[in-house]
Amino acid sequence: MTSAPGLSAKSALIGLFVALALITGLTGVVGCQGDTETTDQSTPDTAEEAPAEAVSTTEADFEDRAALVEQARDLVEQLAQGEYARAYASFDQQMQTAIPEEQLGGLWKSLEQQLGDYQEILDTRTSVEQGFRVVYVVSQFRDSPIDVKVVFGPEGRVSGLFFLPVGGDVSRSQEGPGYYPADYVRESSFSEEEVTVGAPDWPLPGTLTLPEGEGPFPGVVLVHGSGPSDRNETVGPNRPFQDLAWGLASHGIAVLRYEKRTKEHAQRVTEEEDFGVDEETVDDAVSALELLETREQIDGDRVYVLGHSLGAFLAPRIAVQAAEVGVEPDGLILLAPPARPLEDLIYDQSLYLAELDGEVSAAEQAQLDELEQQIEAVREGGEALEAGELPLGVPASYWRSLEGYDPIAVAEELEQPILALFGERDYQVTEQDESAWREAFADEDRVYIEQLANLNHLFMAGSGPPSPAEYEEADNVDLLVIQRVSAWVQALR
Repeated sequence: MTSAPGLSAKSALIGLFVALALITGLTGVVGCQGDTETTDQSTPDTAEEAPAEAVSTTEADFEDRAALVEQARDLVEQLAQGEYARAYASFDQQMQTAIPEEQLGGLWKSLEQQLGDYQEILDTRTSVEQGFRVVYVVSQFRDSPIDVKVVFGPEGRVSGLFFLPVGGDVSRSQEGPGYYPADYVRESSFSEEEVTVGAPDWPLPGTLTLPEGEGPFPGVVLVHGSGPSDRNETVGPNRPFQDLAWGLASHGIAVLRYEKRTKEHAQRVTEEEDFGVDEETVDDAVSALELLETREQIDGDRVYVLGHSLGAFLAPRIAVQAAEVGVEPDGLILLAPPARPLEDLIYDQSLYLAELDGEVSAAEQAQLDELEQQIEAVREGGEALEAGELPLGVPASYWRSLEGYDPIAVAEELEQPILALFGERDYQVTEQDESAWREAFADEDRVYIEQLANLNHLFMAGSGPPSPAEYEEADNVDLLVIQRVSAWVQALR
């Protein structure tokens, strides 16, 4: 297995497992083309139709294609050169409302904090997606290239702007480059059913994986990590949640997974004035529990929440709010649960990546210093939070929603059994977090904590110093994780 072309040891991934923060996914979407499924209708390029300076690898036929390619290129260059007023002027009204001009600079700076300084445009390609004309501008930063996805509305103005891994907007497909089901999956032992999760005004497509047989079966709700994730928690060629769903279903456990709200309703999210972790994650997890409770194939006394990363961090909060509406989970499964405030993890991850090659450059140190100032505004809260430039462009409302939240303190007030698993090679949620959980529950038999050797943040095996490049190598969630989770669930009868 090899890493993606151009991906250096210090590169950061835009999307679910952004290396610099567990919550960067909120800034990965700057706008959107609507709450619709992406369908790529690209066709092979014809060189004579493309601008001379943009030799595209794929092209879709649509009106004014060459002009829109040029406009998308101009937009990237304007952002890179700090000409935010010109970039803002190209947005349609909805985009201008969602992303004020004064925020553009912070968003671009957060991108360069993750990937290093912008260098040049490498390529472009175009497609038609759900009726929208889309230009992908492949942009080289110091540490890695990314796709800048520019979406154009009917009037030729920018209605969406996304920062994605190169070729990374393929999470809806059932077959992806490099992905294969794990050897532990027995596809004949389960079936899948499409369902809808969430409140009527925030519907989320989901998949319920049911073991063969009459049941009733224990049920597990999967809760995503950070970013606008799909139901499989796709990152690069990897699909951790599909591995978990199929692996657990092969052991007689039903699993519900669904598109995250920031993925399925990206445009509406950018328009929300008071958007926090409840709206991003907690409310929909509670709705998923409610759905499982209604299914006759599910044992209502054996329904569990499995959270990964940010989802694990919020799982105690989910349990509390679910109890308020009568669907309290019967246990919590925490994969890589942070114990520290998210702003602390942001800084530590940034420092780890800066030091990964053995030295911290002057530019990297300047970025760390700037990030530290932004984090201090979060710690101070109040007016500093409202007025300051915040880490990675995440809005003040998000940080406010986390004020005073301590997952360990909340978990200590619960009565449910808890299984917490940590990866030995996880540089995002580290031994510092694991130690805090162990210390808090050292005397409680209801909580079982284990560190799994050689596993990274995705709970996939590897060796040597961990880095974001691993997430671009096709692999599966380790069999040991499936065995630990399934044995724990089946023992709670």
